[in-house]
Amino acid sequence: MGESNGRILIVWDRIGDYHRARVREVEKLAGPDRVFTADLGGQDDLYGWEGSQGRQRHFLLSAKPVDRRDCYRRCRSFWSILKREKIRNVALAGYGKPEYLLFLLLARLRGCRITLFAESWYGRAALRNRVKGWFLRLACHQFFVSGQRAWDHFHQRLGIPAKHLLAGYSVVDNAHFEGGEPHSGSILLSVARFSPEKNLDLLVRAFQQSRLAADWELRLIGGGPEEDRLRALDNGSARITFAGWVGYADLPAEYARARAFVLPSRFEPWGLVVNEAMAARLPVVVSEACGCRPDLVHEGRNGFVFKTGDEAALIETLNRLHKLADEDFVRMGRESALLISEFSCQAWAASLIASFSG
Repeated sequence: MGESNGRILIVWDRIGDYHRARVREVEKLAGPDRVFTADLGGQDDLYGWEGSQGRQRHFLLSAKPVDRRDCYRRCRSFWSILKREKIRNVALAGYGKPEYLLFLLLARLRGCRITLFAESWYGRAALRNRVKGWFLRLACHQFFVSGQRAWDHFHQRLGIPAKHLLAGYSVVDNAHFEGGEPHSGSILLSVARFSPEKNLDLLVRAFQQSRLAADWELRLIGGGPEEDRLRALDNGSARITFAGWVGYADLPAEYARARAFVLPSRFEPWGLVVNEAMAARLPVVVSEACGCRPDLVHEGRNGFVFKTGDEAALIETLNRLHKLADEDFVRMGRESALLISEFSCQAWAASLIASFSG
């Protein structure tokens, strides 16, 4: 069996800034010589993260892109790392790729203790869930899930016992985004990939019809396949700006300029940008489909929730923002900062290490 004080290997598709902040905290608690990381692939077309090849105790399981199959090479590399580095504890980023399912079996063969990361909460096929739950109960020791929705899904639908579940997986480095009180300007900020599931066309239309359009700016940070269509919806309005992709180091300045944040997704396992906005002391507006909604967004306290895909509901919510006084934005921003303080990289690291005991 795995040992809580043994060496740890953490595998993600592609390690980016969010992950590095978490790993640093694990190293502080466990000691840097105990913590190893690995990228599943050599590049990531979705996020374009630089990876962590320069980090000590880091491995690249395959030079192929994350979304291209390379099961044999990845499994051979994974097995070699387990043996050579005498890994006793393994954390894996879900089970959505065949390689991760094989990693589970290989780690069990080596007698490792396994913690599975998961944000999923939306699968409703009963038979599939029973089979999935049976396999995962056999393969994994602990499950580190994003929040309440994922916890309920794994417990109620997949049949994972509560004692094997930990919540709080989806965190960011709050200190990186912390700022002062909200900016005195009137910018409604959204940070998202310009893809259909983010529902930004709904946001553009709703903003144009809301009272905010008279004296606020809608600032969209991101890029992707929907950009041309979104720009066409805009019709050159000075009230809507497209900022393009903004790097991790420059994001805090963008949040500091904003007055409120919105994520209108029609599908969202969690929504880490909401964490970022809350750390920056912003009121947040999210759709009901955002996985973080039950944990992070308390109606009227630090933000507002609207029915997914309902344009009229989003217009009404934006009008509610317009009615808020300056002191309301300050109060709600402080509540955001208070709520997100419980979702920290420090807590993440403590939970991960705790998951390896037993």
